[in-house]
Parts: sequence; structure tokens; C-alpha cells
Amino acid sequence: MTFGAMFHHFHDAGMHRRGQGSLSADGFRALLGNLSSEHNILVPGDYVERARAGALSADDICLSFDDALLCQYDVAVPVLDEFGIKAFFFVYSSIFTDTPDSLELYRDFRNASFDDIEDFYRVFFEELAQRLPRAQCRYADTYPADYLADFGFYTDNDRRFRFVRDQVLTQGEYDHLMTDMMDRVGYPREERKAQLWMTAQHVAELDAAGHEIGLHSHSHPMQMRMLDRAAQEAEYRLNRRMLGDICGRPPRTMSHPCGSYNDDTLDVLRNLGIVLGFRSNMSPVHGGSLWEMPREDHANLMHRAT
Repeated sequence: MTFGAMFHHFHDAGMHRRGQGSLSADGFRALLGNLSSEHNILVPGDYVERARAGALSADDICLSFDDALLCQYDVAVPVLDEFGIKAFFFVYSSIFTDTPDSLELYRDFRNASFDDIEDFYRVFFEELAQRLPRAQCRYADTYPADYLADFGFYTDNDRRFRFVRDQVLTQGEYDHLMTDMMDRVGYPREERKAQLWMTAQHVAELDAAGHEIGLHSHSHPMQMRMLDRAAQEAEYRLNRRMLGDICGRPPRTMSHPCGSYNDDTLDVLRNLGIVLGFRSNMSPVHGGSLWEMPREDHANLMHRAT
């Protein structure tokens, strides 16, 4: 079955911290060697054209990177260059404003300010119970045992945290809870902003080097499918305009933030001239379209390679 290999976080011995699920250059190099021996890694342009022609074989795959993280540019791109591989980079555009989405800051905070991820979860759930007892009760009463079962690399607490974040708390409640926790330990928010994401110049350089820059929304909503059509269109239209300004032409591909979309999303994307879109998992989709191509997380690919 054809798929896109999906990557997010990388680490090195410098400012790019090791975190849950992150890859080193050596780990990425080993994984690319394995993928190259077992699959036909296509450049983005060939993958798009074969997909549109219905000509992808089961061995054809592509590589994709979400969120325009600086660690991808510093750690992963040099390894891609070693292999002569080009990839998709899906970029959400609020990172080029004064108010980027806080998703990556929150992730960096929980990796940097606690002994380990389980220590963060312990503190987070204690805060939830003390400060938002009604939300705690909703979580306890409604958490489904099979939540995010498609993501086998998640621990039980990974799933529970994401359920509370994405299904129980409002965005305001979650932001307030996390911001208070960050302030309490003195997390250097402004300093880390400059170290987490690529700049527009980085993105332009990737485009000029032959990688494909695609949409990933403007503000990276966790639940795009819950937004009305107008809000979804605003997200992707602004994303398209800003990336078009950076690259000199509008993007033609995309990936769904957190794999969340609905029929309105697909219609909006088609109307914006997007010809290919990627999900975030390998689960079969009934009547899957060109805007619902499967992807496999690198954590699953690493597990299979060992």
C-alpha cells in the first residue's frame, strides 16, 4: 500500500532537545536506508502526478514533514541531501506572525521542564483536578478505552492527555492551564520561539532546493472538522496566500493538522486548487480521495525496522 512517511521532531547535541518521539540524524539516516531498500521513494512531483493518474504502486512512498520545525531544517535536511531525496514540507503560517500557535511551545515546555513525560502528566492531571474539577469529571466519565487506538506508539497517558486537550477542555481552558504552569517554572517562552520554527527564508530555501511546500492551515486547529465551513476556508485561504508570497506561487498539496477534516474541508481544498492531501494515519477510508492519502508515523516505521 502506498503511503507518505510522516516526520515531526528531531534532536541534536545543541539547541534541539531530545523529546518524546524525536529522531537523531543517525536514527533518521538508518531509517532512510531501510525505507530505500524496501520501497521506491518518489520525489514530490512524481508522487503527485502518479497519484492523480491512479498510477501509484504499492511500493511507491514519499517523505513528509509537518509544522516547519527548525529541527527539521537543521537535522533532517542535511541527511535528505546525503540521500538525494526531496520531500513534502507542510507549513502552518501563524509561525510567521507574532502570535504562533502554542502547540510546539507546550510540547517543548513539557520536554524541557520535567524529569520525563510521565512527570509532566502527573502534574497536569493534578492541576486539572484541582482547578477544573468539572472538566476532570467529564474526562473520567467519557474517556473511551479505544481513543487514538490507531497510534500504537502512544502510551496510555499520551492518549488520556490528548483526549483531555482535544475533547474535554476548551482552547481557552487549556491555554490558561498550560500558561500558568509555564509561568510557574519560568519557561523562557520568547527565547524558545526563535529556536522552534523555521523562518520564511528557510521555507523559501527548501522550495528553491526542490522540496514541495504545502498547506497545513494557518493556526493549526486541533479539531479542524469542528470548525464551520467559513472558518475552515479562512484558515486555508490565509495559509495559501502567505505560503504563496514566500514561494512565489500557491501551494498545490497539503496535510490535515492532526488528521482532522470533514467533507467541508475537502471541498474547501478542492476550491483552492489543492490537488493532493494527506491524513495522519493508515486507517482505511471508505471511498478515500486524493485529499485523503494515508501516512505512516515514523515511530511505527522505526518499530518495524527493529
